[in-house]
Amino acid sequence: MSERNDLIWEDERTGLLQDIRGDLLRAKADIMRQFDVFDEQYTSADIADIDNAEVRAVIEQYTPRKKYAEFAAAMEECDKKLEDKKLRWKEREEIRRKIDSLKEGLALCGRIDAIDSRISLYDLALGKTRDVTFGAVYREDAWEPLHWICAESDGERALLVAKSVVAWLPLHKAAEKVSWPQSALFEWLNGRFLAECMTEGERELMQTVTDKASGKEEKAFILSEEEARKYLADGLAADDRWWLRPEAEGETAPTVETDGTVSEAGSGVETVCGVRPALYVSLKMLAE
Repeated sequence: MSERNDLIWEDERTGLLQDIRGDLLRAKADIMRQFDVFDEQYTSADIADIDNAEVRAVIEQYTPRKKYAEFAAAMEECDKKLEDKKLRWKEREEIRRKIDSLKEGLALCGRIDAIDSRISLYDLALGKTRDVTFGAVYREDAWEPLHWICAESDGERALLVAKSVVAWLPLHKAAEKVSWPQSALFEWLNGRFLAECMTEGERELMQTVTDKASGKEEKAFILSEEEARKYLADGLAADDRWWLRPEAEGETAPTVETDGTVSEAGSGVETVCGVRPALYVSLKMLAE
């Protein structure tokens, strides 16, 4: 393909990404309108006009954290009321209808989080940001978006590393020699973590990588010593102590210390330490 054709294709891809991003913002605005987020000064036409910088800023900056808390508190109150054995049948049915409505509200909150995750990926593909929201984790009685930093990208795929520790776990369940693909943490990342923290659509965007030594496939992993040194030098933050991927079988695994240094000695694999997942997402699929 000629250089001119490459440029034309890139312009078309950029235009397509921007169009899809606009559609996602409109979908988010529709849900926000159901939540009565917009002030009375905004008409339906205003809200639909995402080219309006003021309206677009309101849509982009909105998060459903308060709504999550409101719905969760109301659900808890309803559950307590249902414990009252003196409730009449009609009252009980009214509470159940309210619970169904609250569940719908929580689902809409989840939909906004999913849209925001998708938008952040389009912004990454368009070169607007290195910060990405992708997936969600359950903390303090509510689901919260998982925040990532793009450590590296070639335009077709991006390596995302969690911006902070998402869990505190041992690398393995016992003090014994173990390789990375045999470890309990490998199984947790590619089992429970993916199942609970990622939607089906998000998992489809994640690329499978293969462990060179064992041939075992994985979608979520932790950085190696070499990768950690490279990305820490590029500005990857290190606020907590977290695991690195062992390159060989052993009873210990390397770690990143709280001061940002890499410890080859690390800790025994049975030690509880921070987990900062990493994964590859396809940017090419966003434009397909």
